[in-house]
Amino acid sequence: MSRGKSPLVEPSLLTKPAFTAGIAGMALFFSALIGTQLALTLFLQLGQGFSAGQAGLAALPLALGTFAGSALAGAVLLDRLGRRVLQLGAVLQIAADGWVLAVLLTSGFSLRQLVPALALLGAGGGLIIASLITIVVGATADHEAGSGAGLLAAVQSIAAAAGIALFGGLLFARLAAGNAASGFELALGLQGVLLTGFLATSFFLPAQARAAYAP
Repeated sequence: MSRGKSPLVEPSLLTKPAFTAGIAGMALFFSALIGTQLALTLFLQLGQGFSAGQAGLAALPLALGTFAGSALAGAVLLDRLGRRVLQLGAVLQIAADGWVLAVLLTSGFSLRQLVPALALLGAGGGLIIASLITIVVGATADHEAGSGAGLLAAVQSIAAAAGIALFGGLLFARLAAGNAASGFELALGLQGVLLTGFLATSFFLPAQARAAYAP
């Protein structure tokens, strides 16, 4: 910088196609992730009449699946598959969306029927969460890494807030119309669209994480 100061965001980061694709992927994934989790909780409580405790239990397989996916990605898959672990995670989540939708279309469904689908949804998300920043930062030079990680963290927070607004607004609009089920179906469809966009951006990311940033 001309005044001897360091920029908050290294301008060179935004000239790297792999990094800008990573920003887009981060925004798509986290808006879908947080938005869908909110929509699930609202749907179960306001649309299906489950208690807060029952809705919390429904989130347990999602959390356990996320933990398992994260652990597997960090310990084994990231080093072996590189960016393909992100693509695997997105495909698993899209498949889980279809599974959850199939359960919802079953009259009188129970929380027990949702457990395996939600666990799969969580596992796919865990694969991505554990790998995304590591792989995207791999597109940066050493002096850009700190700035890049900070920018990705900021995008993650903004995307989560956008997901809450978008998915929450969608579900509440359908609740007001007296059709919570269709609202959650639309939320699942929107998640699928966002994940498809994430899957497309992943092909622009580095094939492998840099060893210096690998877990």
